[in-house]
Amino acid sequence: SPFHELHANEPRTTGNHGVSKREEKAAIKKLLANGAFLLPVHDKPAKIAHGQVVGRMDMAVPGPVVQSLPARNWFAA
Repeated sequence: SPFHELHANEPRTTGNHGVSKREEKAAIKKLLANGAFLLPVHDKPAKIAHGQVVGRMDMAVPGPVVQSLPARNWFAA
């Protein structure tokens, strides 16, 4: 796991929300587990696979992936 990180696989909240942190983390986990695309209001869309963000897209969904992201496997298999 990353150095000095506790709960490295837990989503991080923004602190700018109208619900509890527990509810926000649950919503993020639900989106990552069930969705193929993530469409945040404040940022460009993301492609989701196996519960992780694998790529970023431009302003078309579905569309070409413009930035690929490596898998974040913190734990040995």
